Amino acid sequence: AQGIAVAQVQYEITNPAGTVRNFDLANLGPVLDEQDGASEIRAVRDGIIFFIVPAACLGGAGSNCVGAQTFALFSAASVSQQAINAFNASYAFVSTGPAPKGYYVSRYDIADFGIARGNVESSLDSFHSLLGVAQ
Repeated sequence: AQGIAVAQVQYEITNPAGTVRNFDLANLGPVLDEQDGASEIRAVRDGIIFFIVPAACLGGAGSNCVGAQTFALFSAASVSQQAINAFNASYAFVSTGPAPKGYYVSRYDIADFGIARGNVESSLDSFHSLLGVAQ
């Protein structure tokens, strides 16, 4: 029988199993602050700026947000629909599409019952790793 190799992931975040109640800035901000180049709802990795926008807010004034849309915008002379379709067919949980002066890459996460701090970091790492593929 063949075994499955499991990559050892080294999280930079403290208490990766601790729970973030939702994606409000008050709950998400401390997690982002621990990561290099992250602040509030904007993160910078390898010179790429991406944004995390709380969504599906159940409370007033944008509170108790159980969804988060993470996206990055890129400038490009033109992006073919064929390239967009190929990317979208190849990668789950991340999508791309045309923007007025280039294209976007996007991911949506949910935290209906909370989300582990490590999962927030893992999601951002996964998103970041695919940004190079989309370029």
